[in-house]
Amino acid sequence: MNLSPTKINSDYFKAALIYAVLVLVFFYPVFQGKVITQTDFLNFVSPWDAVNVEGLTAPSNSHLQDQSTEFLPFFMEAKRQFAAGDFPLWNPYIFAGNPLWANTQSALLFPLNLFHYVLEPPLGFTISALLKLFFACFFMYVFIRKLSLAHYPALLSGVAFGFCAFTVFWLNHPHINVVCLIPLSFYMVERLLQQRDAKNISGFALVVALTLIAGHVEIAFLTAAGCGLYYLIRLVQLKKFTIKALLAFFTVYGFGLLLAAVLVFPFIEFLFNTAIWTERDAIKQLHIPTAGLINLFMGEFFIFNGWHDNQIGFHAFSPYVGVACLPLAVYAARVNFKQSLPFLLLTLLSLAVAFGVNPFYFLVKSLPLFNHLPLFYFSVLAAFGTAVLAAMGLHQVIKQQPKITDMVVLLATAALTYVAIKWFWQPGDLSPFVQSATDLVTTVRGYADWLILALVLVILLMTLANRFSAMASVLLIALVFVDLFQQGHEWNPVVEKAHALPTKTPAALNFLQSQSPPFRTVGYDYILKPSTNMLAQVHDIRGYDVPVIDRYHHFFNQALNGKDAFWYYDLAAFDPDILPFLDILNVRFLLSKKDLSAKIPPQIELVYDDEIKIYQNQQAKGLAYMVQQSLWVDSAEQALAQVINQKLNLSDVVVLEGDQAKHLDEGPVGSISNHQHIEYGTIKANQVDMQVTTTQNAWLIFSQNHYPGWQASINGEKTTIFAANYVLQAIKIPAGSHSVTFTYKPFSFTLGWVVSLSSLIFALWIIRRKTK
Repeated sequence: MNLSPTKINSDYFKAALIYAVLVLVFFYPVFQGKVITQTDFLNFVSPWDAVNVEGLTAPSNSHLQDQSTEFLPFFMEAKRQFAAGDFPLWNPYIFAGNPLWANTQSALLFPLNLFHYVLEPPLGFTISALLKLFFACFFMYVFIRKLSLAHYPALLSGVAFGFCAFTVFWLNHPHINVVCLIPLSFYMVERLLQQRDAKNISGFALVVALTLIAGHVEIAFLTAAGCGLYYLIRLVQLKKFTIKALLAFFTVYGFGLLLAAVLVFPFIEFLFNTAIWTERDAIKQLHIPTAGLINLFMGEFFIFNGWHDNQIGFHAFSPYVGVACLPLAVYAARVNFKQSLPFLLLTLLSLAVAFGVNPFYFLVKSLPLFNHLPLFYFSVLAAFGTAVLAAMGLHQVIKQQPKITDMVVLLATAALTYVAIKWFWQPGDLSPFVQSATDLVTTVRGYADWLILALVLVILLMTLANRFSAMASVLLIALVFVDLFQQGHEWNPVVEKAHALPTKTPAALNFLQSQSPPFRTVGYDYILKPSTNMLAQVHDIRGYDVPVIDRYHHFFNQALNGKDAFWYYDLAAFDPDILPFLDILNVRFLLSKKDLSAKIPPQIELVYDDEIKIYQNQQAKGLAYMVQQSLWVDSAEQALAQVINQKLNLSDVVVLEGDQAKHLDEGPVGSISNHQHIEYGTIKANQVDMQVTTTQNAWLIFSQNHYPGWQASINGEKTTIFAANYVLQAIKIPAGSHSVTFTYKPFSFTLGWVVSLSSLIFALWIIRRKTK
């Protein structure tokens, strides 16, 4: 297809305008002053529920809580740290501290997230959501045009992928930061196939770096795998398969890792110190049951009648792109097999892996790294591939009148599909997740009647596309958009701005914020649901984040007897047996809806009794405290065992790891409770200053998670940090008065930003330099 540059530019402008209009139509309530957010859920979290807006009876989407419990708290904390002149490396508000920047999912510097730092939270989420939808559509259009397909097929593909079920479900999550870059990544593969020069390698590497900082490493990894498969198939098709061609692709991803080193290096360090491997090994359901493939034809299948309440997990990974795309995709594979082959293989393989079809699922599951991935994320690659195939099908029917035999085959396929669904489909391996198989089957069979009508209508429009290309194309695009609008536009709620966040501060939070810091809390009965405490700037030993430091993960489960499910760490009820551990974690306040008076010991007293009850623990040790006695063990495992064994002595003894003979002299043993003093100076996320006075040599325990990157100094001189009580930090303090500073300065971040900055300068120089 030979088009003039003016025509191409005009098409791109039209496409951008059409997508902008469709995005606004999809979220038309924004014109009424509403915002795209699920954070109205916070109005129903205790204690904010005590000052809830009158008339607000339920959250707009109770299934999607991560925006309230993770992303909003992360952005707000990052905003505070940036305003204070610090880079948000450490999150002191959850657990006993956890890396913030290195968790990757916070996506703090992804370009579309920068609105969060200059606008109110609901507006930041709204603009980000609208732009992600737009770029998912537009980048798809750009890629399809790169494949030499016409304007209308590219438009259809952009609508199908941009508004597909997966994109809309995860819109306000970091998943879609990466998803909207998938078409751009494949576009860069095509450019690399066209010319393997330094500019294309550098440009592609910049896109790779964007996917890595976008906030969802798993989908970024699957995008790389999908691009790699596509690149290999295209090399074979073009008869360009050489070692140099393979090296060019690996160079792209190697360069991309260097460009994103500022995040990649800290993240890799985190992976070596995280419990994510243990957690992923414990999760058995990493794919969608095979019977769920019917979802390709029915976008709302996973939320039909018959499922257990709140069983929406599979809907989150739906590959649905609109029923109109399916006949077009089948037609493309039938009449232009060579061009469609890469995407046909990508789609079928992705569906097989996402839906547990063996042997493909087993083979991929057995591969290194893939064996720890939630493989249902492959569904987004299936959605992408199907949308591309649909564009190819529409291009073919516009280009050449379909043969009668091809239309008969399509009609026969539609009829067989109808019969199979109407009379033979059964839940099969979905049964464990279904409450009423009868209700589900009845709903499916009723939906099948509408399905066959839609398929026949699409096939009819395909027969008219060659003669009436504009009309048929517009109707097909409209059909896809209406389909996806109907099943998805309410999933990401658009709420009144006044309801988007709690507007009042409950008295309980005013009380906590009036107490002298530093201290931690623990909430029971879902008070300050894990990580929402960050919004109140209250420190809590619970949390919701991924990854989580491995030491804290094991301590939480074995010492605190806590429960964690999908990285949500919570304590079900007050347990007096764990009070010694709460003491060393500096838990000064216990928050409860129930009366704990019958369970609490004398050192805990009720200090607030209104919308919730707040109990004060008089034996909380503080952010830092001193002991003289130490117990040395050889390994981390032994340390945890000894901490649990010595829990009643932890006020006087610290459990340390290593060979005692190699370390400092213990000095005299005795109580120093009357001869110590700690006065805090600067307390920031990444730095804590204190003035420490002791009449005898002592161990100073710092109640932050033991993790690489923390440094300590005494009077400006660097000193060694030991793992204390398995989960905390300790340094040796000589007798006297000393200025002590703990600072989080990970070398991985310092090295990372130097490498990233150098790589970025180099990449931009390559792209901008003039070539002969």
